[in-house]
Amino acid sequence: MIVVSTPVEEIQIAAPEGASHDEGPAKTSSASSGGRLVAVRPYCGAEEVTVLALQDSRLEDAYIHGQPMAAWVDAGLASHMQGFCGLVPSASSWRSDSKATQKAMRQSFEGRLCLYRFLLICTSLLESVSCWLTVWEISFPESYFYNKFEAYSLALLGLDRALGAICAINSVYLFIFWVMVTVVRSDMYRVLAWGRLFLSCGTGSVCMMLVFISESTKIFPFVSTLCSLLYLQAAVFGALVPWRGRAPSRRKACFWKSILVFLAALTVAWCMMYLLDGMAFLRESECRATQNTAMPVRIAGVTRWQCARWKKPHAISRTPKDGDAVLEAQCSTPFHALDVPSEVGNVTVWTPSQQAHYVRCPPSCQRFNLAREVVGCQIYDSRSSVCAAAVQMGVVNPDEGGLVMVVGRAPPSAWQGCELNSVRSVENITNMPGTAWIHDRGSVVEGQAGANSTARNTTKLGAFYFQGVFGMEQEDVVTLHSFRRVSTPGPREPYRSYVADVSWRIGGGALQRRDVTLGPAAEPDADIELNFCHSAEPAANDCE
Repeated sequence: MIVVSTPVEEIQIAAPEGASHDEGPAKTSSASSGGRLVAVRPYCGAEEVTVLALQDSRLEDAYIHGQPMAAWVDAGLASHMQGFCGLVPSASSWRSDSKATQKAMRQSFEGRLCLYRFLLICTSLLESVSCWLTVWEISFPESYFYNKFEAYSLALLGLDRALGAICAINSVYLFIFWVMVTVVRSDMYRVLAWGRLFLSCGTGSVCMMLVFISESTKIFPFVSTLCSLLYLQAAVFGALVPWRGRAPSRRKACFWKSILVFLAALTVAWCMMYLLDGMAFLRESECRATQNTAMPVRIAGVTRWQCARWKKPHAISRTPKDGDAVLEAQCSTPFHALDVPSEVGNVTVWTPSQQAHYVRCPPSCQRFNLAREVVGCQIYDSRSSVCAAAVQMGVVNPDEGGLVMVVGRAPPSAWQGCELNSVRSVENITNMPGTAWIHDRGSVVEGQAGANSTARNTTKLGAFYFQGVFGMEQEDVVTLHSFRRVSTPGPREPYRSYVADVSWRIGGGALQRRDVTLGPAAEPDADIELNFCHSAEPAANDCE
């Protein structure tokens, strides 16, 4: 900036071309009243010289250290304090050259500086938001322990709280940054940016570790790490912008450009690794990372995997085996039609099935008074008519018939009778249609004498019921009560370090309860297995 302060009569000689001759007396008058004209070359690189009339200076002829007060200080004070509490007259009351004063004191546009500040603010805000979203995504791993990621997280106790503390400090720092820059109007972008660099590096390091152990199943740690890398690039870019009128030396500029290129390449590589599933070097071939919302549970005797949650009883869904044919039943067909034969010596023993089966019932059985004999209520004797029991439970329309799913189980100690949907069942009956059906296939009921008492084939008694009926929820149920860590998880198979307390009941049988180690069962025929590991998609134990 160049400032030229001269008396009026001297500046008139150097007045710019086109000035009116009528202005001379006015300037002379102002000179006689003690005013001065000041030629100011704007400090932002402009080439023209602006002439300002500083006739209302409140500083007058003050001196600092024996030297006259620089004239541009008057102009600066006047431009910043105009209209403020009446200390300086507003621009409209200036005698002349108010527009010239504003033009001379206006800062020119600096593209690189503006871009640096914009990138710095945007990356800081994005990093802060993504950090909080990461805390939200990884919080409370003990409540969502259904994946391998939580097995790692539970080994690093307090990781979510530590990251939350960093996010909180970062938010406070950004607020201070905003106050200093916006309210105080202090040009401290570079100082505050480099001071925040430690917080950004801490956030990026923690989130990068989370990305590796989650195997690309968590999005916000990746985004937070990406924002940290972008913030580093913005901070390095600021080192290339002139600071207080001084550009960096050639050697420093070359150094910072090299750092900037390295960070840009690292950012591209990081995105490619995530998007192209490049984290595979951390993956176990037999236990891929999952995004389950419940724990996959396999129970012996149940066809499909169940998805249970911690501390919540889960009603087990029984379904027929794949490939099982639908039984086309008649009105009097008992559940014994689904018996499973086995050879014991020279005797064929028919055992009632304890699996789920589909049965298609014909219409209008009750209208024609066919097979109304039913023993039991909700749980039925295996000699009872399946279709009549289905009508009583309301799972099939008596006039239309239809497909029902029936499940076998062991018989209870005693039977109950009831009357529902115009079907009356009893506690016991001597001559049941199912008994005759057993005799017709050349068999006798185990432990009972009948018309075919000389038959060498034996039929065991059982029971059946229908799932989805009110009051039958406790017939098939599994509960994950709690879990505990028994060892320190390693980089491989971290789930083996946890044991779950599980109880279950199948088909109304006895309630079982035991501790189960998480992961693939040691024996394929184990009674129960809690395992979220699988090697390919889709998988049977998928609870996403």
